[in-house]
Amino acid sequence: MILRSRLLNIPGLEHGFTTRGLGSDYKRLGSILDWPTSQIMSLKQVHSHQIYLFPSLSLPKIGSGLVSGDALMTQKEKVLLVMRVADCIPVLIYVPEKPAIANIHAGWRGVVSQIIPRTISSLVNLTGVHPGAMKAVIGAGLCKSCFEIGPEILEQFKDLPQSLITQGKGDRFLVDLVGACYFQLQSQGLKEIERMSYCTQCDRNLFYSYRGGDKKERQISFIGLKCFPQPLKEES
Repeated sequence: MILRSRLLNIPGLEHGFTTRGLGSDYKRLGSILDWPTSQIMSLKQVHSHQIYLFPSLSLPKIGSGLVSGDALMTQKEKVLLVMRVADCIPVLIYVPEKPAIANIHAGWRGVVSQIIPRTISSLVNLTGVHPGAMKAVIGAGLCKSCFEIGPEILEQFKDLPQSLITQGKGDRFLVDLVGACYFQLQSQGLKEIERMSYCTQCDRNLFYSYRGGDKKERQISFIGLKCFPQPLKEES
């Protein structure tokens, strides 16, 4: 099963989020999308704020794990950018006018190290397009009730609005990580942002969850330009 966004329903733009049924089976995904696996690009994800532009870097194909980072972006057609997730937040960004795309793996370390604002800044430098024209979709990850932290890392979330953090049991705190991603996108000037209403741990029937016990399995987020997208025509 593949979940897609209405916001990114644009001719020439491919995107989506797999669920348990498809997981991280790149070969099956490529077959479903009619996308050569040789044109699927990935990284060795390490919970960093490292961003890569393709094709300025010779990135490895799927499975090689030679380059470490947590965000990919490109203006190149027929390249599918993928990230593996199982509780961390996947974020897809589309830049119109001078088409460009980005796929971000935003775990809590990525959020506090500003990987989303950094990626948006990189897209602005690449395209010259103001963030207000960009579109973003936040996929399924841990909800606020499921993302619990201890006092030892609470200080790292000091730049988030306090409304996104609540007291849990004992000395624990609950952080709205999806809300944090939304806040960072909005604070950079994005106006069109969609949030998928799923939690990887609450909705274990649909998703793999690392905190829920799935230590190896993952689903993937993906985005690619099949051709330079054209805006949907409004019905008269």
